[in-house]
Amino acid sequence: MRFAALLAALAVAAPAHAGADSTNRPHRLITAFSLGGAIDVYSRPVAEPPGKRLGQNVFVPAGAINPTAVIGPQRSASMPELATFSERGVPSLDLAIWAGAGAPAGTSWATIDRLQRELRAAIHAPEVREKTIAQRQTPIGNAPGELVADDAHRRPPMGGAHPRLGREDRIAMRTDYVQRFVFERLAIRGRLVCLTGAWQRMIEGRGYPAEIVELLGHTTALAVLLGAGQKDHGRVTLQVRGSGPVRLLVADCTADLKIRGMAQYEPAAACDVRAAIGDGRLALTLEDLASGTFYQSLVPIEGATMGEIFVNYLARSEQRPAFLALHADDAALCGLLLEKLPGADESDAGGWERITRLAAALKLSDTVNAQPYDVLVGLFADELLRVFRLYPVEYHCPWNPASVERVLRTLGRPEIESILAERGEIVIRNEMCNHEYRFDRAAVEAVFA
Repeated sequence: MRFAALLAALAVAAPAHAGADSTNRPHRLITAFSLGGAIDVYSRPVAEPPGKRLGQNVFVPAGAINPTAVIGPQRSASMPELATFSERGVPSLDLAIWAGAGAPAGTSWATIDRLQRELRAAIHAPEVREKTIAQRQTPIGNAPGELVADDAHRRPPMGGAHPRLGREDRIAMRTDYVQRFVFERLAIRGRLVCLTGAWQRMIEGRGYPAEIVELLGHTTALAVLLGAGQKDHGRVTLQVRGSGPVRLLVADCTADLKIRGMAQYEPAAACDVRAAIGDGRLALTLEDLASGTFYQSLVPIEGATMGEIFVNYLARSEQRPAFLALHADDAALCGLLLEKLPGADESDAGGWERITRLAAALKLSDTVNAQPYDVLVGLFADELLRVFRLYPVEYHCPWNPASVERVLRTLGRPEIESILAERGEIVIRNEMCNHEYRFDRAAVEAVFA
């Protein structure tokens, strides 16, 4: 919840500068105090009507101050006739003073959600709204996720700050994230993933048709959902090897949620998922990057859709029921994974059926421009949820010529010379990252120098 007390910049029509063009003359800007002399421009909260006193020893005659613009994203409800700086062509001036309601750490999200609904209703009650506007404040009453995103947007970048909260408008959060959550009274846990920028970087320049984009997107979504549960230096690699036109789908995700992936396929007429993949196997590899050890699980491909294939895999490998919904196109990928943990039936015999029925009603494409908290609370409105922090996801496949040069040196000069003599250059392609490295004779000489 937030009350926005927008600031108004007030221009002082000082007699010495009457009629002057203020846009072509430097100004002194102050907030609370002035050291004296003529003041060109100052700002103060709209909630504090302009008085005669600007600072400790500075006084302004009545009528000398004229409102110029509101420093904020929207007009003040108490001064609707006063335009914003953005409307006047200066969009970079965006400042608001807000007041919010907080709760002690550990308060359940169900309690927070109820408090938010009640406070929002109170804030927008006609009598409260009227008094709020009379006090030169603007009633907002937004959700916790909106408040966090809005506050993060206004903070300047700081060293060490995590860029997980961003926005395209006042309420939309950057959608490269994994959101973990649990049902407090049920032995059920879940994860929600939504990727836009990271996903678009992965498929950029590859020219995948829509069918391949969807299949690779579903594979990547599950890799992220599984990778979000890894610790330390782990990496999850998910591979689908088929005998149909789609030969390979592979995506991996590290414990710090860095992703990459690719597809290998042969052009073919449109067909369903099962026909596109054919017979094959799905492999999940869990790798400890620090020690180099790994565990791999292989199961046959079973199911008519990628969702069914993955759910059957999870049932075989994890030995627990799961619900999985997936969405992918060239703009975004989204996924919702629910897992039924041991003891779920003892906690609530009908809980798993109830939760999965609610989850099936979610249209994942609608989560792209929505707050994950709002999505979950709206979807499971009558359930007690614990929603954890957001984890950012990024595409990570850096250009790394040094590693390629090491490969060339490992092959040895004679082998490299024979390739140069036959082809005129060395071409090495990294399919996973969609990078191509070329070495002519001069570049080879530099490698072996």
